[in-house]
Amino acid sequence: MPVAGPPWMTTASEVATMTFAREVLNVPAPRVLAWSSDAASNAVGSAYIIMEKIDGQILLDRWPLVTDGGDAATMLFEFAGIEKKFQRVPFSQIGSLYFKEDVSPELQDRPLFHAAACDLDDIFQAAAKRYRVGPISNRQWWRGERASMRLDRGPCKYL
Repeated sequence: MPVAGPPWMTTASEVATMTFAREVLNVPAPRVLAWSSDAASNAVGSAYIIMEKIDGQILLDRWPLVTDGGDAATMLFEFAGIEKKFQRVPFSQIGSLYFKEDVSPELQDRPLFHAAACDLDDIFQAAAKRYRVGPISNRQWWRGERASMRLDRGPCKYL
């Protein structure tokens, strides 16, 4: 999907983010079964993600049936709960999430979490070894002329 951004970057970040959400934050996210962000090195000829199907309803199908009553409040509460889990993560930088091996060696040396978050439980300590913050993969940073510009797309350190 060309409007999503650079395929290698968006695919690698999406896989890492789904895995982090599922394994670290205990957010319902599909398990990634196979993936490749390098179209030139796989038989498919495209970046791809193969993931398990998880139980639930597609929001697009459910949204028209939502009334102003309890359904909407329940859904908003669930969304806010997931958002809250991500907001509590003490990331050291602003950017997109990747597996450590998918970012440059310079970024591999940077810590995942802020130095003030030294009292991390085992799950976060394991995540600190496996993940890194890398360049922003959001399509807004890659649209139109921006795609060919030599820009610093992060990660950006917190001040």
